[in-house]
Amino acid sequence: MTKNDWVTKENLLPFLLILSHASSYSFCESDREAIEYGLMGTSDEDNIWFEYKLTGEKVISLRLAKDPEDDLVFYKLEYPDDMEENIELAGYIVSSFYLQPRVHGIWKA
Repeated sequence: MTKNDWVTKENLLPFLLILSHASSYSFCESDREAIEYGLMGTSDEDNIWFEYKLTGEKVISLRLAKDPEDDLVFYKLEYPDDMEENIELAGYIVSSFYLQPRVHGIWKA
């Protein structure tokens, strides 16, 4: 299945953590750094995307691109059909709320 949408830059890390949990992927600091670095130079307007996979018990393929004029990151996801409900819930949560971390670790302080 596929899903195309956007998330605020502020909620990108929480979104990735939710997706990682749904796929049983152990997201860590090096993942955050790779995605942060990979997003540099991307542009949804110029069709320049960064690709990344969350490979756990299930695989979620991500394509991410920044909106150069706004505080948004556009995403395109590919995932197994049986993850649709979890993916829709994750999208709803990050588009409806501003999320704040409770713990440190991979969160930037």
